[in-house]
Amino acid sequence: MKMLTLSLVPALLMGLTACGGGEPALVFSGDVTQEWEAARANGDADAIAALHTEDAQVMPPNAPMVEGRSAIRAYYRNVFESRAAPARFDEREVIVFGRMTYRQGIYEMEMPNGKREYGKFMQLWKSVDGKWQLHRAMWSSSEPLASTAQADDAASPSG
Repeated sequence: MKMLTLSLVPALLMGLTACGGGEPALVFSGDVTQEWEAARANGDADAIAALHTEDAQVMPPNAPMVEGRSAIRAYYRNVFESRAAPARFDEREVIVFGRMTYRQGIYEMEMPNGKREYGKFMQLWKSVDGKWQLHRAMWSSSEPLASTAQADDAASPSG
């Protein structure tokens, strides 16, 4: 069985290389992530939306998925109008595979109430007509969730 498995690896690699059609490997530039971070820092929903694919999906924590460039523009407009917060992103891993690039890391965000939120993020970038665009994005806080009892107490009129 080992012999069969080992002999399949070179065949698979040759097949994958042949599928590439001899195209040069794509390089993911950090410039596009800097553009995204600058658009976010400037509260520019139009610039952020332009950096997404037409069929992009943004998956914010504790909220429904946001699908499509125009919905993403509206989502970020709302975020920037209600609670824009300065953030710092620390990229921890970038993996380029074909026309897709996976990027993940951690973030620190200053919330409007003065507290700091620490969390993690994942992004999937896609090369569309030679330009890298954000295709999928999700993030979440690293803070533990409040227990249901604490949440119920806070919501009650006497709490």
